[in-house]
Amino acid sequence: MKNIYILGGNGLIGKEIVKLYSKDKVKIFVLDIKKISFSKKKNIKFVKFDCSKLQNSQYKIKSIFEQNGKPDIFINCSYPSTKNWSKSTINNFKYKILKENFEIHLNNYVWTAKIIANEMKRYKSGSIILLGSIYGYVAQDPLIYEDTGIRENYNYSIIKSGIIGSTRQLASFFGKYNIRINCVCPGGIEGHIKGSKQKQSKKFKKKYLNKILLNRLCKPEEAANVCKFFASDMASYVTGQTIFVDGGYTAI
Repeated sequence: MKNIYILGGNGLIGKEIVKLYSKDKVKIFVLDIKKISFSKKKNIKFVKFDCSKLQNSQYKIKSIFEQNGKPDIFINCSYPSTKNWSKSTINNFKYKILKENFEIHLNNYVWTAKIIANEMKRYKSGSIILLGSIYGYVAQDPLIYEDTGIRENYNYSIIKSGIIGSTRQLASFFGKYNIRINCVCPGGIEGHIKGSKQKQSKKFKKKYLNKILLNRLCKPEEAANVCKFFASDMASYVTGQTIFVDGGYTAI
């Protein structure tokens, strides 16, 4: 029976990944800060883990594996950020905001993936999936955000670009150990805005959807489906790759 570790398993996409795997004969470990109620399936276990505290994360992760078993699949769909994250606009940007968010978001993805890959190396197999964004590949269009109540985020694009790059770099080192490392990059997700319970405004949606060939936002489960594909045997010959789940945003 495979062990599936999902970091950020309580988030929009994380919850959908948990639902997908809950139907399978696997053991699911939800790594997150706060516990939320999942179905009463016996194959789901919550493990408290704060991915923003990187200093001792190596020892914490190894301890989790010792208690629960080796990682066959690791999916990082966490979205750590500082309280001032929303102030990361191009006009209000400060170096402190950049530094702090790089530390807990980009460094979290790069460092934990390296720790996991080293652990998988012992078993000569494993699959790691990292969550990026289309904004790690294309720039944010300022016109989409004008007069919508939603602002662009300068450090977000830089961080997600780093995650895409680290996916390729890690894959190049760990491929010889039969460890596959891939990246899933969703476009705009249907749901609440980061740091708020509010959803995207109608004005923002109208502008954004003008760039989407399928003319709708991405459903969280659609991004989750691609994560599961990357982790499955159907993608056994795929590594170092990035799939854009964006309804065609990056196609034109």
